[in-house]
Amino acid sequence: MSSPAATERFWDRLLGDVEEPGVIPIIGEDLPSIRTDAGDSTLYPVLAKLLAEYLGQETDDLPAGGELNAVTRRYLESGTRDDPHEIEDVYKGINKIVREQQFEPSETLRKLAEIRALKLFVKTTFDLQLAHAISQVRYSKDRYSEEDKLTKVEAYSPESSVDLGCRWEKLERETVFHLFGKLSAVPYEYVVTEEDTLEFMYALQDENKGPKALFHELSRRPLLLIGSTFPDWLTRFFLRAATGERLSSEQSNVKVFVNTSDRRDPRLRAFLSDIGARTRFYEGGDPAEFVAELHRRWIERHPQKVNATGDQKAAAGGSSDMKEGSIFLSYASEDRNATTKIRDALEAAGLDVWFDRDDLPPGSKFKPEIKYNIERCALFLPVLSNTLTIGDRRFVRREWKIAAEVAMDAPDSAKFIMPIAIEDVPPNSEYIDKAIRDCNWEWAPGGQVSTKFVDQVVEAYREYQKNSRETA
Repeated sequence: MSSPAATERFWDRLLGDVEEPGVIPIIGEDLPSIRTDAGDSTLYPVLAKLLAEYLGQETDDLPAGGELNAVTRRYLESGTRDDPHEIEDVYKGINKIVREQQFEPSETLRKLAEIRALKLFVKTTFDLQLAHAISQVRYSKDRYSEEDKLTKVEAYSPESSVDLGCRWEKLERETVFHLFGKLSAVPYEYVVTEEDTLEFMYALQDENKGPKALFHELSRRPLLLIGSTFPDWLTRFFLRAATGERLSSEQSNVKVFVNTSDRRDPRLRAFLSDIGARTRFYEGGDPAEFVAELHRRWIERHPQKVNATGDQKAAAGGSSDMKEGSIFLSYASEDRNATTKIRDALEAAGLDVWFDRDDLPPGSKFKPEIKYNIERCALFLPVLSNTLTIGDRRFVRREWKIAAEVAMDAPDSAKFIMPIAIEDVPPNSEYIDKAIRDCNWEWAPGGQVSTKFVDQVVEAYREYQKNSRETA
């Protein structure tokens, strides 16, 4: 049992690494992933019983931790010449069950998703519950959808050889990488049986088929193993393949945090300790309790990074945790100081104001969360300066175009776009979007807005709130 001092050191190290350089969680099937009437539950035991019923098999005496493998083996062995049982039935059955059940993500996964600094997750299970949780918590979506282009899901398989695609620092969206495949009706696209696990592990370490970019990231960042059900030998093999070095090598950068409350295989702990790997073990609770404690401590350190209700949207880097119905300030990065004065004046009047705190260079890919925020804001206030009357590429021009589309859906009598000129900007400049040129501008030199304009914003804001209540 760890001493209180050792426990605090564990959390200080882990939270410090979550902040910098960025921990990569590796999530196994022992972490509760679905919500049931009885509370959070792990998926595989529930799914195994449903699959057994679907396949006409008995649900008794399923071995803990190997339920799906046991159901599959029993089904295949019970086939006859007149009624041959095919492996395709298993994969199609699992796919059908999960699609029909529409399992809700567990509170445990939602808490993990609320730790905003985590942006690359590796899953060893095939379900999409973590992607669902991220979509709910960070994007206010009911469920993850490949069409929403917000949370990114990648899935490896021996046939597809999918890789990460870019370095951790370049990830523009939260990414969930399914190391052992994701849900599909296609056989062998994801791990169900122990033989599947063997085939995936064999392919992962292949020089040509393995996800080199992913393994490179795993080799240079701290790893957090939560709810792993790998046997001792497989965990060792996975760490060796992922880190690309002998674990005892002086060049090895492996650093692993492990929740080992179940003490499933003490040999792994002895092995990692013997080779000198920088491994920290936590024994203070099961995987769900571990995540709850991690979440609690993270929120204490970063209360502004997450909202209590979980229905705000936030983006990687914490740049777009905007409350729905806020006032959106759109500006060029050179005008940040003046824009901050405008924000302060509006907030002093009791208004919710938001502007992006990240600088994106010209040519950067448009961040989908910015579009999402503009569509949800009450008012769009573009801050205009002579910087924007030059024909160069500007990120704010994309914001203008989105705002113009949103304004088309508003009643003619409703104010939505309210431009603010902080310099003597030509009102007919060809580089200012027409939707903005056609509006009445507020003159606010250096960001000093008038009391009259603030009152106008308050009035338009209240009108928006009134209309929202009437249409709710």
